[in-house]
Formats: sequence, structure tokens, C-alpha cells
Amino acid sequence: MAEFRAFLAWATGKESMEEAAARLGVTGRSFARCIAWCRNVRPAIPADGVVHDCIEADGTYTGHGWCLLVATDGNGRPVAWQWCDAEKKASYRALFRRIARPGALVCDGGAGCIAAAREEWSGISRRDVCGGRTIHLIL
Repeated sequence: MAEFRAFLAWATGKESMEEAAARLGVTGRSFARCIAWCRNVRPAIPADGVVHDCIEADGTYTGHGWCLLVATDGNGRPVAWQWCDAEKKASYRALFRRIARPGALVCDGGAGCIAAAREEWSGISRRDVCGGRTIHLIL
């Protein structure tokens, strides 16, 4: 488990592989061998088919150039996630494909997110801006 924690800290943080290896007391090459199995772990949130009143979708970039798109429900619980290289339409479509059409989508108004929502969930009827966040009412 220590190897997996070190892998997660390295993959989502700003440490170099050598710095992460030093925390485990091994060389960079040994660290790479120790964490090789971690790259095959595929955590998933199974699609449950629940229709949520509201979904908030946004991306966050890691220190290594990857982006993690996360969709949360009205209570802030993750509903789905998608790793990608950038917040673009194809990435958001992969995320939205696993989520039932919600009552409303809250996003930052990025073109990729909006285009993906329009393609995956028909009937986006209105767009409002509230506190810098774009709210797409799908009703």
C-alpha cells in the first residue's frame, strides 16, 4: 500500500520521480519498477442510472499535464470522472456518456463542456451566468 500511496502522491503532485523515490528510500529506477503495477489500477464509479437534479462538471490539472474531469451531484459527491489531456468536447462526452441527463448542468462555460452536453443530452434550453459559473438548464 505504501507503493500505491507514493504513486498517487507522485502522479497527482509536483514531485519528480527521483523525489518520490527518495521518500521510499529507493532509486528512481527502482521506484519505477515498484509502481509499475499501479498504472494498471482502474478505479471506477459504476453508472447507477440515477437522474440527478443538478450536475456540476469541471476539470482540474495535475502537476504532470493531465486533466481530471469530475462530475458531482448537488451534494458534492462524485458521480463520474474522466482522465484527459485537456478540457475538450471529446473528453466531456466520455464523462457525460456515463451520466443520465440531469435537470441542470453547472459548468464554467467552456466550449468543450457545452458542446458535449448539447450532443449527449438533448434539449438544453437556457443558459444563465451566476457568480461567474454558467448554469445550463436542461429541463
